[in-house]
Amino acid sequence: GEGYSVRTAPDAFEALDMIRSFDFDLVLTDIKMPGMSGLELIREVSKFKEDVIFLIITGYASLDSAREALKYGVYDYITKPFDLSYVKLAVSRALERKRLTDENARLKELTRLFALTESITSTLEKTRLSRLLLHSAVSYTDSDGGILFTFQSGDNGEASPEVGEVFRAGALAELVVDEEAFVGKMVPLVAGLKRPTVIGAHDLTVGEGVSAALVRDALPEWGLKPEVRVLCAPVTRLERLHAVLVLLREGRNFTREHLELVGIIATQGAVAYENTNLVGSLKNAYISMIESLILIVEAKDPYTYGHSRRVSNLAVRIARKMGLPEPDVETLRLAANLHDIGKISVPEEILNKPGKLDEDEWLYVRRHTLIGDEVLRPLKFLDEAREIIKYHHERYDGSGYPEGLKGEEIPLLTRIMTVADAYDAMSSVRAYRKPLAPEEVRDELLKNAGKQFDPKVVRALIEILDEEE
Repeated sequence: GEGYSVRTAPDAFEALDMIRSFDFDLVLTDIKMPGMSGLELIREVSKFKEDVIFLIITGYASLDSAREALKYGVYDYITKPFDLSYVKLAVSRALERKRLTDENARLKELTRLFALTESITSTLEKTRLSRLLLHSAVSYTDSDGGILFTFQSGDNGEASPEVGEVFRAGALAELVVDEEAFVGKMVPLVAGLKRPTVIGAHDLTVGEGVSAALVRDALPEWGLKPEVRVLCAPVTRLERLHAVLVLLREGRNFTREHLELVGIIATQGAVAYENTNLVGSLKNAYISMIESLILIVEAKDPYTYGHSRRVSNLAVRIARKMGLPEPDVETLRLAANLHDIGKISVPEEILNKPGKLDEDEWLYVRRHTLIGDEVLRPLKFLDEAREIIKYHHERYDGSGYPEGLKGEEIPLLTRIMTVADAYDAMSSVRAYRKPLAPEEVRDELLKNAGKQFDPKVVRALIEILDEEE
């Protein structure tokens, strides 16, 4: 009659199962019970749930049991015989304390969540965003593992959207070894969900149009135990499925708060994925415009037509031969395509002069690395590429320009492009000379290793050339 929702258990074992499966604010228990005592129950619950308040009501009171009860944070210790009105008062006070504690925790969580959503929506690189979403969701829900699938494109209505990258976090995620089965059955199911949903052997709830039996049957195929709870969240905006977030908990259920938090993370993540797509489109538009300027530069000098594209292709091959990570390879590809943008300021008669340049003309040419740096400076997403472009005429022995950097002072990606640029220049027709023969190019590279070029980069290119023969 007090307006409480109450469930009873005949012993501590069943009570433990119920606490694992449902959210309880308060548990009333005796100390002496068959199989497992009330204090043992409290110890077990404390291992996986910290926000349950316990009241002990017992006829077997002792100083030792009271001390142990206090150690585990028991709110009140009531001895039999008891006054029912006092028990009601103790329950009321315990729940009020729980309410205040929860509100305080919720306020702290909202503050933390606000900072997270700001971080999510300001992240404009897709891989970094995906990792942030996954690790944040795992942390906020105290999950044992998580997996995030991104998609190249696709709407919720598509039967089989194309999976892009897959990210994992936590030990339990590594147990899902059959990725094909995981993707094959998970994606069509989760694509139909409208909100984060918990699936598992206990407290199974699924979204509209999703078969509970199909989900339950899929769990063993993913390499997961039946007691694993799985929280699935589609990262969707305007009917477009950007990602699927899967969180895993062993023997512990997800709470309503977890569903709400993951829902917020998924919603903000979807907005952020849209932003990354928009930014990507803008970047591509800028890059296309700059590449058009490069074509104008190359049109001024017919001997260098296609030079930037060839340097880019070779630089990428060298970088991969040296085992560089793919993001660095892509930065290098972009920089190599744009490396001669500064030559747009060099007069055509200097670029096409068949003889030796005089001192003033040479100064004009040398300035093209700094001009390229200035041209690209307003485009912040090109900062890493811009550094490569600025220094691509530095020499390993320190005799290059514009700053006379030496050895490891020169960024590695720049050292790679320097070798690729020189190789293409030596192999191509120029206004002032014919192309060198392949063996002559090889000899020049080896002769200048340690002088003009990084020896490690030269070795990588020589290995590529040897493989082609």
